[in-house]
Amino acid sequence: MTLDLIDLVVFLGIGVIALTWWNNLKAKEQALKAVIQYCDRHHLQLLDQSIALIKIRPARNEAGHLHLKRTYLFEFTSTGDERYKGKAFMLGSSVYKLDVDAHRID
Repeated sequence: MTLDLIDLVVFLGIGVIALTWWNNLKAKEQALKAVIQYCDRHHLQLLDQSIALIKIRPARNEAGHLHLKRTYLFEFTSTGDERYKGKAFMLGSSVYKLDVDAHRID
């Protein structure tokens, strides 16, 4: 059995898609871990125990290397009554900023 060029391109394409999907899952796990730690430190409750990717784009880090910049949205509560929104920002595989809406502190 011989591989045609088309077969090789298809296999390569499937590999790239699988690798991208796996990298996105790993990044989401890192962001979720950072959000959970932030909520625990600030006595907040992460709602639905999940985050959602809302933006992804290429960006350069301080050294000039190209990485993916991801923005995740999450919801939390401080009182148990109101829902507030927060965002987690990642560059490559590290979370560099967490923003949360103004919220009540009890």
